[in-house]
Amino acid sequence: MIRNFIDINNLKKKQIDEIISIAKNIKKNPKKFSTICKDKTLAMIFEKQSLRTRLSFNVGMQKIGGKSLELNSDDIGFDNKRETAHDVLNVLSQYVDCLMIRNNNHKQIVDLAKKNILPIINGLTEYSHPCQILGDFLTIQENFKNYKNIQITWIGDFNNVLRSLIHLQNIYNIKLNVVIPKKIFKSNQIEIK
Repeated sequence: MIRNFIDINNLKKKQIDEIISIAKNIKKNPKKFSTICKDKTLAMIFEKQSLRTRLSFNVGMQKIGGKSLELNSDDIGFDNKRETAHDVLNVLSQYVDCLMIRNNNHKQIVDLAKKNILPIINGLTEYSHPCQILGDFLTIQENFKNYKNIQITWIGDFNNVLRSLIHLQNIYNIKLNVVIPKKIFKSNQIEIK
């Protein structure tokens, strides 16, 4: 079974702990990990503008010895006009090891991941932004020794980052305060346990 990274709530606490631990080790000793993705290629599709996510994935792959390439979704054709999404993934899997997608169509990413052909990473959708929250959680752990006792307060929109933060909060039982305008609150399903 291929492992995808679509949402925080698809992972167990132990898996998140392992990801964070590996990230900490890479930061402490980058040379030791400079070839772990040698001969690996990450394909990236950016349907939404991106600066930090684009840089993070490109530079991140380079630092661990891999390659990255950007693909234009209009040229690839996940729209099923020229060929099926299944066929597109099959072709991609012949050339690349993983596909990161940043778009406004969470359902599409979930459906592509279910095909179980090529590992899919959610680089951001309108629903969630799990990579951002993993990065934020790493920063929290690096700056607060006992992060389990901290309180996080979110002020602003109910958006993809907040939804991923709520997913993380549900796994770690972090104290989370959410302050959003009443009309936005009423129009969103709140998933806090």
